[in-house]
This record gives sequence, C-alpha cells and structure tokens, in this order.
Amino acid sequence: MSEQQQQQTQQQALEVRPERPAVIMHPQTVREAMDFAKLLSDSDLVPKDYKGKPGNIVAALQYGSEVGLPPMAALKSIAVINGRASLWGDGAIAVVMTHPAYEWHQEMDVAAIDKAGAATFTIKRRGQPKPHTVTYTVELAKKAHLWGKQGPWTDHPARMLQLRARGWALRDVFPDALAGLSLAEESLDSGPIGDDGIPARAKNVTSACTLQDVLEAIRSAVDQPALTAVSALAMQLQPEEQAQAREAYKARLNELRKAQTPPKEGKHEVGKQKETEQQAAPADEEPPCDPKTGEVIEQPANAEQQGSTQGRLGW
Repeated sequence: MSEQQQQQTQQQALEVRPERPAVIMHPQTVREAMDFAKLLSDSDLVPKDYKGKPGNIVAALQYGSEVGLPPMAALKSIAVINGRASLWGDGAIAVVMTHPAYEWHQEMDVAAIDKAGAATFTIKRRGQPKPHTVTYTVELAKKAHLWGKQGPWTDHPARMLQLRARGWALRDVFPDALAGLSLAEESLDSGPIGDDGIPARAKNVTSACTLQDVLEAIRSAVDQPALTAVSALAMQLQPEEQAQAREAYKARLNELRKAQTPPKEGKHEVGKQKETEQQAAPADEEPPCDPKTGEVIEQPANAEQQGSTQGRLGW
C-alpha cells in the first residue's frame, strides 16, 4: 500500500469514528467535584496512586477536561511526576487524535525500530503544507545517558525510542492540544541525581510512585544513608511490591558494604590485630557453638549495627 493510500485509509477511519457517549457524571461546582472525587478515591477501579486522594483526583479531572479526556480516561492517562502533571505516551496520542486539526500520523512498529536502531514518527496537521517527521536514534539516547539505563530502557529499548520520537513530534506540532502537559516517559527520565545520591525524579514522584521508581532509586544510591532514604518511597508501594523492593535493597546494601571493605592486610599485621582483639576480649566469654555439631558459629562483624533490614526500615 502506497503512502497516499495509507493516508486516505487513516483519514476515512477518522471520519467514521463513532461519537463518544456523554459523561454521566459531570460536576458543576467544587463541592460536587469533591464528592465525585471521594467516591472515586474509595473505588477499586481507579489507579492505586489515586486511592484515598480525592484532591489529586479533582486536579487530574480538571487537567483531563482541558485536553478533552473524560474522567476515567484522565485518571488512567495523567500522573504527577517531578511536581508536574504528565500524560502517558498512549494518552498523549489519544488527545492529539481528537483534535480538530489532526489529519494522520505514521509510526514505526517495535520490530522495525529494533532492527533499524532508530524510531521515526510522522504527523500531519491540517493547514500545514507538509507533515512533520521526528527520528530518535540510539545515538541520541546515548548522548542523553538513557541507553542502557536500568528499567524500561534496558527491558524495552525499542519501545522507549518509539515513545521519545512520538513525544517530540506531538509537542512540535500540537502544543495547543497537549496544553502544556509533559509526557510521563520523558518526565521520569529528566530528573538529575541529587546530593544525597537519590534521583530527584524518584523523590519528587507524588501520585505516580511505582515499583520501578523505587528499584531505580535503590540502584542509584551511592552510599548507605542515601539507600536508607529510599524507604520513604518504598512505603508508598503495595505489600507485595515492598517485598521486591526489600530484596533489591538488601542486594544493593551488600554491594555498598563490599565496596567499603578495606584491602586485606599482611600476615604480620593480621596476626597482630588478632592478638590485640584476643587481649581486649573478656576471658570468660566463649564464642557461640552449634549444640549439635559443636562447631563455632561465626557472627557478623557488626551484627548489632546491621540488625534486621525490615525492622530498621519499617517496610
């Protein structure tokens, strides 16, 4: 099928799109909006980041109404990241496709992107003489320090290239349709690592703190205090997600401790250190032994200081 035929097919599909049903609940006052948001915040059908947060729901509904998203679609498509309202990539293209000036767009599939090492997105706005094309390559991702980054860039690199090309093109051609909303996938990558070793984007996520955010904050922690600070993020997760975060925390903690372990000393110094430790130890104190085998049970060097990871963090 030629490019012109594809454009005609897409345009015909848009012309026969069915009308969306009217929204049943449409609050007219602040009080009605808060009552509506309270009902939604108690529902199991809203994203977990909005449960128990009617104020955030009201803000998301308002943002949604400004870009043409119905209430439930707004809650699924809008998240607050780094203190800014952001649209997930699929929500952004949905908003643009309902704009009166939208004509058509073309996008490479993931398999083609994976093969080419680049993603291309082309979009046409009614009234403009020619379509606008954006290509986002692996080289650009490397320059932005995104390629190989733990998380989606490692798990689904072709998809992330696709979303980055899409986001740039949509903002270039339809800034009025997006009404200043950022794309969530870009917002998640934009935050620098703070002085405490935790990515700013992970610390500032409010209603969109996910397991992936916490895991990346754990992996990015540069020392034990920074790692302990991540527990504030982990407290926002569901119990089963907290268990996964706890395992990642333990693994990273062990890595940091190994990195801080001093190099082995010479035989003379080691023998002298052992002799000093034996003189300092109480004479009547015996090392603990296994009652069955009689073997000495080795104790961690800082057992009291280490303690239980779960008990110290509370999650």
